[in-house]
Amino acid sequence: MVAAATAEPEPVERSLREFAAALVAFGRGL
Repeated sequence: MVAAATAEPEPVERSLREFAAALVAFGRGL
């Protein structure tokens, strides 16, 4: 998992991180 993070991020993992960040931002907005 850590090794994958240091390597080039895959499109799926990148989208997942963006979704997680948006979810956290939405949670703070509530």
